[in-house]
Amino acid sequence: MKKFLVLFSIISVISLGDSKAQKTTFMAEEQNAISLNSINPTAFVWASHYYKNSNWGTFAFALVAPAWGELLVGPNYTFVLDSASILEVGAGIGMEIDPLPVRGMAYLFYQYDPNKAWRGRVQSLLDAEYGSTGYWYLGYVTYNPTQHFGFGAHAQFGTVAGLRLQTTPIPQFLAYGVGGWNIEGGQPGFLVGLRGYF
Repeated sequence: MKKFLVLFSIISVISLGDSKAQKTTFMAEEQNAISLNSINPTAFVWASHYYKNSNWGTFAFALVAPAWGELLVGPNYTFVLDSASILEVGAGIGMEIDPLPVRGMAYLFYQYDPNKAWRGRVQSLLDAEYGSTGYWYLGYVTYNPTQHFGFGAHAQFGTVAGLRLQTTPIPQFLAYGVGGWNIEGGQPGFLVGLRGYF
C-alpha cells in the first residue's frame, strides 16, 4: 500500500504540474483477478496532458500489485481520423519496483464516438511492456450500444482472456467483469474492475 501511495503522489504531481496543458485526464482503477485458488488485487493510475494547439501530450502510468509495481512516463500523440474517431499512440520508459531496473512500454488507443454522448461507442486498447521481469500486456475492445452498457473482449497477462461486460452507472465510473481462460496459468479465471475518471 505504501508503494501505491508513493506512485499515486508522483503521478498527481505530474498531472497537475503543467499549466500550459489544454486538457488533463486522470484515471484510477482497482481490479481483482480471481482464479481457482487465489484473488490477486492490482491498482492502476493513469494521468495525461494534451498541450494547447497541438496533438502532442505526455502521460504517466503506474501499476501496483502486492509484490510488484512500476512507473512509466513518456510522450503521446493523437491522430484525429475523422469527426468521430481518434487513434492515440504513446511510448514510455520507467522503472520496476523491487528491484529497480528499466522498463519500457508502447500503447495504441482507438475510440469511435459518432454522437459524443458518452465515452466512446467503440474503444480499443493495446498496451505492451517489457523489462527485466519479463513482458506484460493488456488489450481490450468494447462496443457500447448505450451510455450505460457495453461488451467486448479482454486479454491481460497472468489474469484472463475472454468476454468482457461493462457498465457505466454514472459518467465518472466504469465497472466491468471478464470471464474466460488464464493463458499463462492454464486455468479458468475471472477479472472484476472498477475505474474512476477525474
